[in-house]
Amino acid sequence: MSFWFYFKRQAKKFFFLFLLSFTTLAEELSHPFFLSQGGSGGASLREDTSYLLNPALLGFQKRTKGAISYSFKKEQQTIVGSFLDLKTKLPIALTYQRTWSKSFRQSKENTLLIHSGLRISPYLSLGVSLKREIKVSNWNLNLGSALKLSPHLGLAVFLDKVLEKEKAKQRILSGALYHQWRNFFSSQVDLSRTEQKEWILKGGLRSLFHPYFSAQVGGRTYFDDKMAFNKIKKYFLSGGFSFHSPKFFLEYAIEKDTQKIYQHSITLLIKI
Repeated sequence: MSFWFYFKRQAKKFFFLFLLSFTTLAEELSHPFFLSQGGSGGASLREDTSYLLNPALLGFQKRTKGAISYSFKKEQQTIVGSFLDLKTKLPIALTYQRTWSKSFRQSKENTLLIHSGLRISPYLSLGVSLKREIKVSNWNLNLGSALKLSPHLGLAVFLDKVLEKEKAKQRILSGALYHQWRNFFSSQVDLSRTEQKEWILKGGLRSLFHPYFSAQVGGRTYFDDKMAFNKIKKYFLSGGFSFHSPKFFLEYAIEKDTQKIYQHSITLLIKI
């Protein structure tokens, strides 16, 4: 085998793998509940579904609620439904997520999550989430903690994919901050560190000055180990608007990735 023939074969193989990874990145779906604010919200003190990011926030929720969200990006589609029950002694939430491309019956992801959180003091709450991938019967675990310094200021630390094998290296450690600026804006920032030595910065801003309508903007950025702003690996920009009342919340959100491919989502939350 000549060197030139070997080089061409390896080059074709490398190009195919690169194209495959590029396509996967372009069609990657973000979580629809948090699309409008860049996926942030791990320390949110709002009456929403932020317990999906950090189960410890269940301890600060005051109302039973149900939520459903549908999202699509090209052929990729996902639907997520979650219900939180606060009438039990220990707050429990159930979440189901299904992702597919062409056929709803032939899902790529079929996941069930059980969340529970308990406030152990007026300021501190701890939580845990169990995740089961139904198709492969694979279990995982998320742990969280949240600190409520005031009705408008929250801090959090949480760890995702605790049970991942050491070779997989998919655990993610995150810290989060939430702050409500009177009745004008709420801001939130999440900073995550993966086992692949990658930093992920997420942030969002929501308007609060209108009693029934609000607008949101957000973004998510991936850095290498040194977290240099001139070496951004990829980024996402997002936004949306919502209509809300004391009993329900309706939101449309949109996100653009580095390839200018858009993901859309519609979310409905009902408070009981």
